[in-house]
Amino acid sequence: MARNFTLNFPSTAFGPALSTTGPTYVNHGTTPFSRVGLAFDDSVDENAATGMFVMPSEYTGSGTLKADVCYYTASATSGDVAFLVALEAITDGDSVDMEAAHSADLSGTAGTKTVPGTAGNPDILTFTLTAKDSVAAGDITRLFVVRDVSEDGVSGDVYVASVSLYEET
Repeated sequence: MARNFTLNFPSTAFGPALSTTGPTYVNHGTTPFSRVGLAFDDSVDENAATGMFVMPSEYTGSGTLKADVCYYTASATSGDVAFLVALEAITDGDSVDMEAAHSADLSGTAGTKTVPGTAGNPDILTFTLTAKDSVAAGDITRLFVVRDVSEDGVSGDVYVASVSLYEET
């Protein structure tokens, strides 16, 4: 299928979203193969969000908004990983207190996928975004990622390497 746009966010584009704690950065390996992953714990739901960005003018809203979460596991070789991906969209001039509120709907259903049979092997979990906060081209936007441990059967950390956001037509 064709894409109107693609935005790629490395793990380092994400930070704590709804509290001062959340997933932590892990640097795997040493030169020349250093890779930074965002480590989501298996004991509590952790969330992270990108910094604010402007939704591209190429976003039409008539296609399907999707996200690919590229991840790998610390030690798990079985079970289903569960993530929720959502957008927060604020229109220029909205009357929202950006210091005290957010409008991302993080109550949706998590997407799940069985992890690869070898720990450390990369995999991609694709989402069709339903929690997109009525986003439109030009909106001030943040992308949230949440590991939903209540729906997750994977022990140990799950590392997010990157997330791609795109509209498919």
